[in-house]
Amino acid sequence: MATMESTKPTEQREDERNGSRCSFVITGFGPFAGVPNNPTSTLISCLRNNKAQLLEDGVHIRETHILDTSAEAANFEIQGIYARLCSDKLNKDGDDKSYDCSTKDVIVMLHLGVNYRGKKMQLEQCAYNDATFRVPDNNGYQPQQICILGNSSTFGQCLRTTLDLNEICTELQQQGQSACCISQNPGRFVC
Repeated sequence: MATMESTKPTEQREDERNGSRCSFVITGFGPFAGVPNNPTSTLISCLRNNKAQLLEDGVHIRETHILDTSAEAANFEIQGIYARLCSDKLNKDGDDKSYDCSTKDVIVMLHLGVNYRGKKMQLEQCAYNDATFRVPDNNGYQPQQICILGNSSTFGQCLRTTLDLNEICTELQQQGQSACCISQNPGRFVC
């Protein structure tokens, strides 16, 4: 079962370059086969415990979630997050139209996963339209070569982030996170 914590601070730091406000929704996962203590759960707990300091430092975390490591549960929770964010946007603007992605307020969805063989923090450049699980998820589901989005003609297609991961990785390394790299292969499990 997913857990959630929501924060609603009275103000958000404005990006001086374009007047936009940025906030984060961050997800991690609970345990699964071969990973009894998922480090993403630990990271989420640390963020929750330090939310006052983060806000003081100008980092607005709207919500944090620890998702059950099953395709069904993760999909259900993520769909709920998106629906809630759209509803919050509509309620804030008093508008009953569809969500306007052109707003200057930016919500970053940051999904954390674990590479059980990884030696570094990996910033994933891609996600692939391919559910091929090496082990069953927590519900026993183990798809092989199944499209996640769209139809079978898009199977295996790479979806690239629009974030400048080179800049982010360089900044993390300059802040002492030398064990940071950019990855093109996030695996094909639930996350």
